[in-house]
Order: sequence, then structure tokens, then C-alpha cells
Amino acid sequence: VWIHLLCVPLQVLQIRDGAHQTPGLLLDPDVKSAKRTFSVLLEEPPEGFQGFHDGKVDLPDEEIEEFKEGLLEGGWPWSIAPDHQAFEIAFWLCNRRERPEHFPQALGFVRSSLNTHLL
Repeated sequence: VWIHLLCVPLQVLQIRDGAHQTPGLLLDPDVKSAKRTFSVLLEEPPEGFQGFHDGKVDLPDEEIEEFKEGLLEGGWPWSIAPDHQAFEIAFWLCNRRERPEHFPQALGFVRSSLNTHLL
């Protein structure tokens, strides 16, 4: 199984080994597990971390309209993993307008669109 991370193909075991050898990261379940499914966790939250975004779309109406136009236009890349599709679409929406700082709101917008069957 290959995963493309930053346009570099990596095998799952390479990711696991790299995470296991990186100070400040924890694997769940532990690296001794034979499963290919695992999570990489931070030992400590990043400096300045104030919690996760609540998923609400808190943007001016004109920016929400830009997100809607982007969804109607289409053209985002399809994710290999269906569970990651919302992230791909939100990333694409932010990049097409060069607004990476709006990723949390874009993700909330995409998830809301998926939940209301607009996507």
C-alpha cells in the first residue's frame, strides 16, 4: 500500500517507522502492532494551540459565495481514501482563492454541504 504525502510516495511501514523514530510523536496502537492502521499523536500540543475549530462557517457572505461557486465549478482532486475527500475539497477551495488561513471554515462548509447533500 502506497500513500502519497507531499507528492512523495511512501509505504505505510515507512511512515510508521519515521513517526516511531521522531521525538515528540507517539503511535497508537504501539509500533509493535502488525496492523497497517495506526494514528500518529503529538506528545504535547503545539505552542499557541487553543483547541480545534468548532466546524462553524464564520466568514463574510461574499467568501461563502466564493466557496459555493467553487463547488459548482468543480475540479478538485479525488482522494484515494473516501474519508479524506472533505479535506481534499476544502484544501482545493482555499488554494484556488489563495486563502489557506480559511481552511477550518472551508472544511466546515464542505462537511455541511456533504451532510445536506449539496455535494
